[in-house]
Formats: sequence, structure tokens, C-alpha cells
Amino acid sequence: MAYYDRTAGASAAYDGQREEYGSSAPKIKLGSSIRLGPIPNYEAASIRSGLEPDQYQDHYQPLTPYAITHARLQQIEAHDRRVKLWIRILKFLERVLSLVLSILTLIPLVMTLVKFFQTKDIYYTVDGTQRTAWAENSITWYTYLYAAVAGLSSLFNAAIVLAYIVGVRRANAVEAVASKWEYLVQGSQIVIWAVSAGIYRYGREPVDGKFRDLWGWTCSQDAAALQAVVDDVEFEKYCGMQTASFNLGISNVAQAVLALVLYAFAFVRVRSKKRVQRAHARYDEAREPLRS
Repeated sequence: MAYYDRTAGASAAYDGQREEYGSSAPKIKLGSSIRLGPIPNYEAASIRSGLEPDQYQDHYQPLTPYAITHARLQQIEAHDRRVKLWIRILKFLERVLSLVLSILTLIPLVMTLVKFFQTKDIYYTVDGTQRTAWAENSITWYTYLYAAVAGLSSLFNAAIVLAYIVGVRRANAVEAVASKWEYLVQGSQIVIWAVSAGIYRYGREPVDGKFRDLWGWTCSQDAAALQAVVDDVEFEKYCGMQTASFNLGISNVAQAVLALVLYAFAFVRVRSKKRVQRAHARYDEAREPLRS
């Protein structure tokens, strides 16, 4: 019994001592609300060592309001890649279309010139006189000029399309040369095609009432009157072929105009590329204090 009394007394003495000095554990009233203070924004955060006075201590400079996050940088780069891809696809399709139109323009002209050289020295007897199937002193330079423009355009576009097919690296190399040609001459290409088509059409008109160029002659009534005698040249066929070549040349002019519109989109790509470069610069500048 005495044992329990001594134990109870010791417990009471301990309780009194605890009340006198106070408990080290914090007392939280039940039902009270616990509030957490806001964490400072990372853009305004500052890390200080506390080892030196404020005026000398090193600290992390807060990010500027123009700082860019890594996620935003990736988004800008992805947009730039999409713009680059679409421009590359559209340029390739534009080159293919230009190549097809140039070849289709060239083929009838070449066929007409080949037929002319094959038959220009063959004579036929017409009303008791000897003559060829073509007009006297035929003018061929209109056809040569038009064929040269179509041929050069075909070769140039074929080189670029072939480079795209072989590989992107070679396409970039050819495109670098092509870009210089395009930006300097793409606008002139419209004029070249328009002028050559206009000259070709002008040559079709009769001179002193006589058709002397190849296109005008094959479409004339005089050639139609000779068809019964001339078996080697189908005038109506070659008339239609050269007419189609002229119309395709006009299509080349329209295609060149569309190409200029496409190259206007290339300026969008330039702006997008500069935007990525500025974003990289801001991204690196904002994180430069972390590297030091």
C-alpha cells in the first residue's frame, strides 16, 4: 500500500513540474483551422546564402517577365517544324507541277520541229509547180524561242525534283541554288513565259497576207488545200499540237504566279525561324545565372 502511495506521489509531483515549466509539445485547439502561407512564385524567388551581408551576398536573380518555359519553347519549335514541313511539301508539288507543264509544253514544239526538218526538203507537184509542204522562207525562230524556254524550265525543275527524290540533303543543296534563282528570277519567269508565249502567238499572224511561221502555216487554209497532195504532214494535227503548247505556256504563267504566292509563305517560315531563335535566346538568358 505504501508502494502505491509513493508511486502516486511521484506522478503527482511530475505533473506539477510539467505544469510549472510547460509542455514542449505545441497545443492545438480542436476545431481550429490550420492555414498554410503561400509559397513564393518561382519567378520572384531568390536564393540567399545568409553568410555575408546583403549587399555582398550572391543570390539567384529572379526570372524576367519575358522568360520562357521549356514547354513553351518546345511548342514554338514544333510549330516551326510543321511550317517547314508544309512549305517543303508544297514546294515539291509546285516543282512537279511546273515540270509537268514545261514538258507538256515542250513536246509538241519538238515534234513540230522534227517533222519540219524531216519534210522541209521534200517537194511535191502542186498545179504544175514544185514546192514543199511548208511555207516559202518559213520562219522558225518563234518556235525555237518558245521551245528553248520550255526546255530550260524542264531541265531546271527536273534537277530539283530528282534531288528531292534522291535525298533531303541533296535537295537542300539544290534548293539553296534554286532559292537564289527563284528569288531573283521567279518574278522574271512570269515575264519570260508571258513574253515568249506572246511572241509565239504574234508569229502566228500572217505577214503580207501569208503565214510563214510553223504554227500559223499548219493552221492556215493554204495548208489545208495542200493536204490532198501532201501525205507526210498532217497539218490539222500539228496545228492542234501547237495550239495546245501555247495554252500550256499560259498555264505556266499562271503556275509561276502561284509559285510567287507559295514563296510568300516562305517568309512566314523565316519569321517562324527567327521566333525560335529569339525563344532560345530568352530561354538561355533566363537560365544563365544558374550556370554561374
